[in-house]
Amino acid sequence: MSQQPQPIFSELRERVIALLAHDNRSELDILRIKIEIEKVASTDRFESNCLLGMIFTLLNQPDEMRRHFNIALRLRPNSIEVLHDFAVALNNLGFCSESEDYYQKTYEFNRGNLKILDDLITVKLNLLKFHETQNLFMERAKLNPDAPYPLEKHVKLGFEYFRENEISDHLAIQGTEAAHEILRTYNKPFITGSRQGFSLSEDEESQWMVVDFQVPVSVEMAVDMSVEFAEKIAANDEFMALGPKIAFLFTPINNLGEDDSHAA
Repeated sequence: MSQQPQPIFSELRERVIALLAHDNRSELDILRIKIEIEKVASTDRFESNCLLGMIFTLLNQPDEMRRHFNIALRLRPNSIEVLHDFAVALNNLGFCSESEDYYQKTYEFNRGNLKILDDLITVKLNLLKFHETQNLFMERAKLNPDAPYPLEKHVKLGFEYFRENEISDHLAIQGTEAAHEILRTYNKPFITGSRQGFSLSEDEESQWMVVDFQVPVSVEMAVDMSVEFAEKIAANDEFMALGPKIAFLFTPINNLGEDDSHAA
C-alpha cells in the first residue's frame, strides 16, 4: 500500500500540476512554490524530491530534474508515482525515448490502467513507433472497447502508411530523436510550448508523411534549426535511404503571430 503524503504536499502537488498545464506560466510563481517545497523538504524527502523534480522541469533544468527524481527513486524504487512523474518530466523536456522507458515501467507495475496506457501510446506515437503503437492500441481495445482513444485515427493512419511503405519503427525513430535533440539544443523542448503533429500529404505521383514541430521561435531561428537538422540527418545513411517518405518541418510561432514552415 502506498503511503499517503502530508496535506501540505498534496496541496503543493496540485499547484505544481496546475502550472504544468499552462504554457504562459510565471517563473516567479514557480520559484515561490520551489521555496515553499524546500521549507518543508525535511519532513518528507520522497514527496519533496518528486515535487522538486517537477519544479525543475518547469524551469527547464534537466540535470536538476533528473537528480531529484533519482533521489526519489532510490527512496522508493518501484513507486508508480515517481516513475510516472519522471516519464512526464522527460517527455516535457524532449527526452522522449527515455520517457517511453519510464512510461513502460509505470504500465508494467499497473497493467490495465487505461490512463497510463494512453500516455504510453501517445509517447510512442510522438516517436513515430506506429507498429508498437498499433499493438498497444489493440490491447487497449480489449481492455475497454467502449472508451475511445482521442488519437485513434492518427494511430491507424500512421500504421497503415508505415505498413504499406515498409517503414520500420527503428528507422523512423532516428528522425524524431534527431528533431528532439534539435529542440533541446535550441532550448525549446515541449515544456516551452513546442508542439508536434503529423499528417499525410500527396501529389499526383507520390505520398509522404509530414512531421510538424510548431516552435515558439522566430522565422530565422526556425531556419537555423532546419539547417542543423538536415545536416544531422544527412549523416545517417540508413535514414536517408527512406528518401522522401517522411519530411520534418519546423514551424515558427513567435509573439508576433508569424507562422511559416521550413522543411528538413
